[in-house]
Amino acid sequence: MNRKMLSPALLTVGVLLGGCTAGLDANESAVLQAVEKVVGDYKTLATCYSLEPVSYRFQETLQEVWLSEVQSGANALRKINPSATLIARFASAVEPSRLLDENMRLSEAIALCHEPRNEELVMNFQLFEFPRLDEAIDKAVDPGAQ
Repeated sequence: MNRKMLSPALLTVGVLLGGCTAGLDANESAVLQAVEKVVGDYKTLATCYSLEPVSYRFQETLQEVWLSEVQSGANALRKINPSATLIARFASAVEPSRLLDENMRLSEAIALCHEPRNEELVMNFQLFEFPRLDEAIDKAVDPGAQ
């Protein structure tokens, strides 16, 4: 992934979340699990799109979507007045370098991309149906929310 393009994402997190509380929020664990799930989905997308030259155009779209997702996720966190710990963990979780595992063996990447769930994830991304970081956070905070 192009780190220059995604670097503003982490700056956005800091700017949007400045002035938050210092204590831990009761929903922190649920929020972090939701964030990690979405990051995992984007990691799969980044891996699968990196395997085929034909897919490189989707890599650029993926980068743009990820930047937008990080900004939306930061806005969702801002609404719940997160702790400094949650902000730090969120910033670490959405770090662009986490999206591609440079140590993953080619055979592992191919196997990952051919799992039925992941094939569907890739196909849905091409239809602009992708995991939403802000929605995952909102649902973690209020499981009854749609």
